[in-house]
Amino acid sequence: MFTLVMAVQQSLTHAQRVCRLYRRILKNQLDWIIYRDVWRVHAVELRAKFDANKNVDMETAQILLEDSEKELEKNIHPDPYIGKSSKGYDRLFCIPKVD
Repeated sequence: MFTLVMAVQQSLTHAQRVCRLYRRILKNQLDWIIYRDVWRVHAVELRAKFDANKNVDMETAQILLEDSEKELEKNIHPDPYIGKSSKGYDRLFCIPKVD
């Protein structure tokens, strides 16, 4: 099935896809880890993983990219944080009901 996301991904360069994946993984980790100091350790480890695979050949890089995208989709947070300035923010949804 050909979707809009697949069409956009095909029009991006490999470097753009890697940068977007890196950012999505960082944001997903921040949804799971609420303490910034603990999250920072994970972010440094993630950066080291990306830097270790920086100079691999294009076929290997493509496989790594696809595997990482699949792993991210598998580990995505079910209720991600949405900031106040974000498009999907609903202030009434964030206020707990008091009976």
